[in-house]
Amino acid sequence: MALSFLSGSGSASNAKLFEIRLDQNVIVLRGTEQEASSVLLRGSLVLCLSESLRVGGIYLRLTGESRLGWCTNGGSSTRGVKQETEFYRHGWTFVNPGKSRTETLPAGNYEYPFEIIIPGDTPESVEGLPETWVIYRMKATIDRGRLQQNIHARKHVRVIRTLDPGALELAHAMSVENTWPDKVQYSISIPTKAIIFGTSINVEFELVPLLKGLKIGKITTELFETQEFTLDQISQVNKHHKGQRLIVEDEWELPDDRPAEDIDGQEGFRFVRSVQIPINLRECIQDVEVKGIRVKHKLLFCVKLINPDSHVSELRATLPVMIFISPNLPLNEQNQIMNPTDRSAQVMQDLGQHAPP
Repeated sequence: MALSFLSGSGSASNAKLFEIRLDQNVIVLRGTEQEASSVLLRGSLVLCLSESLRVGGIYLRLTGESRLGWCTNGGSSTRGVKQETEFYRHGWTFVNPGKSRTETLPAGNYEYPFEIIIPGDTPESVEGLPETWVIYRMKATIDRGRLQQNIHARKHVRVIRTLDPGALELAHAMSVENTWPDKVQYSISIPTKAIIFGTSINVEFELVPLLKGLKIGKITTELFETQEFTLDQISQVNKHHKGQRLIVEDEWELPDDRPAEDIDGQEGFRFVRSVQIPINLRECIQDVEVKGIRVKHKLLFCVKLINPDSHVSELRATLPVMIFISPNLPLNEQNQIMNPTDRSAQVMQDLGQHAPP
């Protein structure tokens, strides 16, 4: 982001450009907090002056802030609960004339390089929830001295924690299979437990009726997100909050004219349903456990079974899934995947990088 203030009285308008530039706008940590290696964040603060400018200093800071918030209902009133913390701060000083002193910078272009090591256990960004977040910001300031308005530049920094290429969540399929005696034999599976945010989950169903005349009715697949927030302030009465939201629902029925097929020597039905994960973090966020924020996901399945006497039974099953953000599907400032039409190619690239050895 460029200047938040470029014009006004005095010589502030002499600064035609004041900008924070990063080599990479996203910090990618690969693996858990115990596994991930440190990452170098490098960039430069750029200043372009059309004429000389008197300054009392030029500074840059990087901060990490967390917020936990929710509303509780107490009888006829609603009460808000929140906790805000600045858990990280680092600063750079590029120009410092001394206390209560100023320095005149001649017209020209200035570039102040900076870098910092981001440890592998740094909390990842949590963005998209209305009252809760973990966010990193950079702010540069030109101190104009007394009676002058300072000039600022700001930059949003995203820290994502993605899976290590050897993670078991990427290597093994997940399935639930069983037999309901004298009713149905079933298997429901997904290729991997780990799912890339913004892509789709392919669910394979195998249903073998064991009761003559049993028909398969509506098949429903739901993706749920569970959110848990825990405050660390002893003085807070309501220290814990847990909620759940439905992310996406898929409903489908077998066509009446669809013939049964052979499944291990028995007649049954095999089909695949695709569940699309949203592309905006406001609608679904990644699995995370950091700074009192815990988010998990699960798939719930319901298959209606129509008995010969028209009584309807329900087969229910659950599979846990883990949603993670891929650096190959970058997010914009609105927390949305930037090029959703390119997801197929990017996902293939990501899966290639994450292929198990």
